[in-house]
Amino acid sequence: MIKKTLLLSTLLLTGCVGVLYRQDTERSLEKPALKQDKGEIGDYQSERSTPYTKQDVLKLWGEPAHKDMLPNGHEVWTYSHGLSWHGYMPMLLIVPIPLMAPAGTMKTHLEFDGQKLVKASYEDFMMKLHACGLLPVPHGFSFTCY
Repeated sequence: MIKKTLLLSTLLLTGCVGVLYRQDTERSLEKPALKQDKGEIGDYQSERSTPYTKQDVLKLWGEPAHKDMLPNGHEVWTYSHGLSWHGYMPMLLIVPIPLMAPAGTMKTHLEFDGQKLVKASYEDFMMKLHACGLLPVPHGFSFTCY
């Protein structure tokens, strides 16, 4: 009876313990293409043969939240879109426990040289996982971390 209980307990303990967290990055594109949804950007060479103008951007995304001038004479338009989330997600066995909170909005910055869009910078993120676990393998169990 004790052996069966121990075996069953061991099988139930397989899975991982770890934490998933968000790492923010900023990406930039020269000669970007704008998607229909505000803030979504692609590479224009594969989708458009000419750069966007201020009129194109206004028609597609509307008025920006902010307009600023750079020392080099370029104008930067800032668009806000979607919530930016920060926090961690601990994982017990294979169940994630989200501990994330909104921390502002995602922003996209469009840089114009005169009327022509020359650069887009936008906030992006990736999720990183650090975990350890007891995993079943053909000849027993293996403790693995990554």
